[in-house]
Amino acid sequence: MGVCEANLRVVGLLAGHPEAADVHLNRALARHRSTGDQVLESITLANLGDHHHHHRLGRSDRAAEYLREALGLIDRTTGNPRLRAKVLAALAELVVPAGPAELLGPGELPGPVGLPVPASVSLRRGSAAG
Repeated sequence: MGVCEANLRVVGLLAGHPEAADVHLNRALARHRSTGDQVLESITLANLGDHHHHHRLGRSDRAAEYLREALGLIDRTTGNPRLRAKVLAALAELVVPAGPAELLGPGELPGPVGLPVPASVSLRRGSAAG
């Protein structure tokens, strides 16, 4: 049922109703969480992040939350490289226009290696640490 709910989001989007797509994705997320299916949960979180980024203007903060949660689940479960790349690319899209400091956690860069950043390094574009 959760997969069906997630797929119904496309119908909402094609009909020009992004809010309906949001409802279906959130229902799918609730179903996946209630069944303990972390793989489908991570996919749905990635789709919610993408949805909030592309179809709900002004919700980049929420999109980043969904995407970061998806990335954590992916890393703890399958490590699926394609889904991980999709999530990282979506995070990168969010970071470029909004500025990294607003969307990333302290000391994180949106890269494939996820290395910590020293506190002396500023994540704001055009600013120098020191």
